Amino acid sequence: MGVPNWLRFKRRDLSTAIVFVIAGVCVRLALLDFNVPNFEPVMALTIIASMVMPLALAVIVPIGIMAVTDTLIYAFNIRGEYGMAMIAGITFFVWTGFLMATLVGWRLKKRYAFRIGNLGMVTGAGVLTTLIFDLWTDIGVWWFSYPAHTLDDAIRVLQLQTTFTLIHIASSLIFIPLFGSGYMLLTEHKTGITSPKPVDEAGRHSGRA
Repeated sequence: MGVPNWLRFKRRDLSTAIVFVIAGVCVRLALLDFNVPNFEPVMALTIIASMVMPLALAVIVPIGIMAVTDTLIYAFNIRGEYGMAMIAGITFFVWTGFLMATLVGWRLKKRYAFRIGNLGMVTGAGVLTTLIFDLWTDIGVWWFSYPAHTLDDAIRVLQLQTTFTLIHIASSLIFIPLFGSGYMLLTEHKTGITSPKPVDEAGRHSGRA
């Protein structure tokens, strides 16, 4: 029995994943100085990674970025504000939220090639994924921040989250086109590597644009 297509990758794919992680770590930490909650590069890099590399490596990108930056933010108290139980609980929802975003991009890759002509569609999918991500993490905030777990508490969380979600959407609208076009420029014009074509379930190119 052969290795599943989503587990296969080349050394070049691994190098790309490492570059994505390093870029995500640097940008996320740099943005902390501006103190704008939810304005972050991780969602954009997650969507792009899941469209340009095998799933096994795409998963590493958001988890790698979050593992490094969360360690610095919380363990070294760059902006640590919560207790360990709260940190562990919210971390679970945030990390699994990014894993869901990875699956969205991976499914999108099966239908569309990652190229300039499709970048608007990819950005739109990223915005929708951002909304889903924020709703998912809101559940975590509601569960770990409001012990009574009432409906009124849930509504309050959603109301408080509105501004942060708008900021998060703005970050996706900025970073997906920015990183996406940058990736295409570097791979296609400098190295001669073209962006991956859409593939079907068996790993064959589907021929879709």
